[in-house]
Amino acid sequence: MKKIKVLVADDDPAVLEVIGDVLTNAGYTAICVRDGNEVFSKVSAEKPDVILLDVMMPGIDGFMVKSWLNEDKTTAAIPVVFVTAKDTDADKIAGLNLGACDYIAKPFDNKELLTRIETVLKDRTENKPAR
Repeated sequence: MKKIKVLVADDDPAVLEVIGDVLTNAGYTAICVRDGNEVFSKVSAEKPDVILLDVMMPGIDGFMVKSWLNEDKTTAAIPVVFVTAKDTDADKIAGLNLGACDYIAKPFDNKELLTRIETVLKDRTENKPAR
């Protein structure tokens, strides 16, 4: 059985380490990058099943990354979950309007993060529209 790949983009090394450990301990393959530009090279090379994306990153922010992912048919189909400290209602609405499956505010609960990832994967597998 194929191991699920989760691409995690966050400029904070501590957050990358925590999320990477949580994902690895849950049996996922965690692919961690520190900025928006790296997302594009890793998406092509790794073909992740899900992308966890911070909004506030230097250079290209998460909203711009999601917009660019939307422009390509192959990357537009990859579910994106924003995991960010940018958590106003306007931010959440902006992320969801870009087509994100979910929007999780930092600090997050590890079990909740995993549950939301599992829900996104289940919805995708069952060909339901992502949340």
